[in-house]
Amino acid sequence: MFKSHTIQHAVNHLLDAEPPHQPIAGLPHIDKIRVIGPCTHQVLGDGVWELTEFSTGEIHQAATPVNGTLEHSACTYYVRSRRVHGKVAEQLEFHVCPPQLLQKHNVFGHGDLLSYVLRIFDLLTKKLGINVSPDQRLLWSQGQFKLTEVHLTANFGCPLSAVMDIINAIDQNTPSGKHRDLESEISLGFTKKRRSKHRVLTVYAKYLKLLKDWPNPGPLQSKILEDYRDSLRAELKLYSQGLKAKGLQWGWAWKDVDVAKLFFDGLASFNLRAAIQPNLTDHEIETLTLSEFKVYDAWLKGTAVKDQFSSRGTAHKYVRTIRDKTGVDCSASRRPDALPIIDLEQVFSPGNVLSVPAWAFDTHCYAPPH
Repeated sequence: MFKSHTIQHAVNHLLDAEPPHQPIAGLPHIDKIRVIGPCTHQVLGDGVWELTEFSTGEIHQAATPVNGTLEHSACTYYVRSRRVHGKVAEQLEFHVCPPQLLQKHNVFGHGDLLSYVLRIFDLLTKKLGINVSPDQRLLWSQGQFKLTEVHLTANFGCPLSAVMDIINAIDQNTPSGKHRDLESEISLGFTKKRRSKHRVLTVYAKYLKLLKDWPNPGPLQSKILEDYRDSLRAELKLYSQGLKAKGLQWGWAWKDVDVAKLFFDGLASFNLRAAIQPNLTDHEIETLTLSEFKVYDAWLKGTAVKDQFSSRGTAHKYVRTIRDKTGVDCSASRRPDALPIIDLEQVFSPGNVLSVPAWAFDTHCYAPPH
C-alpha cells in the first residue's frame, strides 16, 4: 500500500531535528461527503460506478441498484450521472471518504470541505475521462454544488482500557434509538424503523478496527496505530434534512462555517457525559434542598425523575437545578458510579482532540487543504 520511496522520505522526515511543519491543533475533520454538482458529460452508463480500490483510485461499474435507488446498493462509495437527458448528463454525484481516497486512510484529515470537494471532483473526472469546462470548475470553486451528507469526525485521547467500558456505558444510558453493528461501536439517532434523516452519532474504537483492516501494517501504518492506540472516535453524520435545517445543503454555505463548533454543538446534544457520572459527595449533597435531595435519592434508587411528578415542567426544573448545583444529570438512564473509570466531559472536550501527527506532514498520509 505504501511505496518504498515514500517510506524512505517519511523516515528521513522523522530524523529531522526541526520538522518543517508544525502539527495542526487538534480539530474535527471531514470524513465522508455526498455531493451533487454541475458537470456536463456523456452518461456513465446504467447504474452507478463504484470506487473499488482506494490505493489506486480504481472505478468500476457496479450492479444496477434495486428499484433504481442507492439505498439498497452494495456500493459503499460511488460516482454516478445525474440529471440525464438522452446520452448527456448535466450533473455528477459522488459519495466518498476524501481522506481515504487522498491519503489511503481516514484516521485524520482536515475540515476544509470546499478543498476536499474540488480535489475529489478533479480526481474523479480525470479517472473517468471527463473534460470539464472552465466555467464549471469556477462553479465548483464558488461552492455551487449540493450536499446531502457530511460526516464530521474527531479522535479523542482515551486509554484503550477504558474504551469498551465507555461504549457499553453509552449503550446502558440509551434505552432506545440506538444501534450496534459491532461490539466496539454504538450509533445514536435511530427511529423504530430506520436511522434519522437529520443526524446520527457513532462512537467507536477506531484503533480496534484498524487492527482488523491492517493485519500486516507497514511502517507508516504502524506509526498511525501507535499514535492512535489510546483514542476514542466520535463521528457526527449530518444527512440531507439535517443539513437543510442548518442551511448547509450548499457548498458555498460552508465557506465560513466553524466546523469545530458545528461538531461540538451536535455532540453536546447527545449528552454523552451523562453516561458515566460520579456519586454526589457529602459537600455536594449539602448544596441541595430537602426536596431536591429526595428527588436525587429516588432517582439514584431507580425511579426516573419524570416518573416522580405528574408535571413534565416540574421534573425538568428539578433536573436542571440539581445539574446546576452539582453537575450530575438526573435525566440519565444509567446511574452514577462510586468510582467512575473516567470523566466523559473531559474525554469529549475540544482540548482532548488528537492532532494530525507531525511526522505525517510531507508524506502521502496527510493531504492538507489547498
